[in-house]
Amino acid sequence: MIRPDKKRKGKLKIGRILLAVLLCIACIFLGISAFSKIGFPGRILGQKDAGPSYYLVIGTYDKENTDADLILLVAWNEVNKKVSFISIPPNTQIGRPEGKSVLLNKTYSEGGAEETKSAIENLLHIRIDKYAVFNTSAFENLDTTEKGVNLYVEKDMSHFDKYGQPDINIRKGYQKLDGDQALGYLRFIDAQDGEIGRLQRQERLIKAYIASLQNNPSLYNWVEARYHWDSVDSDITSSEIAKIIYKVSGYESSDFKFIILPGEKQTKNAQKVWVMNPVEAQKIIAMTMEQDS
Repeated sequence: MIRPDKKRKGKLKIGRILLAVLLCIACIFLGISAFSKIGFPGRILGQKDAGPSYYLVIGTYDKENTDADLILLVAWNEVNKKVSFISIPPNTQIGRPEGKSVLLNKTYSEGGAEETKSAIENLLHIRIDKYAVFNTSAFENLDTTEKGVNLYVEKDMSHFDKYGQPDINIRKGYQKLDGDQALGYLRFIDAQDGEIGRLQRQERLIKAYIASLQNNPSLYNWVEARYHWDSVDSDITSSEIAKIIYKVSGYESSDFKFIILPGEKQTKNAQKVWVMNPVEAQKIIAMTMEQDS
């Protein structure tokens, strides 16, 4: 026979367990609520500035004093949940105050990311918020690149370095590109498509990367970005990039736009250059500032 005091102790024990469970559930609920309201380090999610934030991505080779090989301007409009990727040909011709002109990719070897950033700000009449520089090693070491990117390669691609050794060797067809292959896909230039063809391949690789993000839970993407963010030079913190990745990985595919800086190919002084169309370029910038969803 169970005594009454033992019954009370049993009930008290069960009551404490239930109370602990309820407290845990409450903490989880409150944590999720705070998580959705506060978000991640940076601005509170409910406090959004008008207009987009501009981020500059620069790709270079591993050697020092090299020119920029990839220049990408990313416009993130947090208000209407849109992201625009504006590919800028590295051989874009820009003016200098002294009246001379120079190719945009040369600004990086002259003064680093800040010089390239300033040149693009003057070219497009915008203020770039943050930048990130990746060389070939940093790109190959990105977590997503290491895991591979699923992509249909539209043609056989091969290239030999100055020593006659193959440094790009990719076959046509659907496949998972590893870091070295993805880098080769980005760098490859053929005689038929030239620089524009390469920019289009860069866009295709970014689309494939976004698709891989959309297949993952947003929180998983946040953790991956937070603890695997690595670049050669950047003023974007791992917390900031994690916040951005967390948000945009929940966007629809239609929320992403891919644009090549408007202009035309010209040959000046026996050099192939990209001459920007200033009117069309400003239309692109205006599009990134639209507030309607």
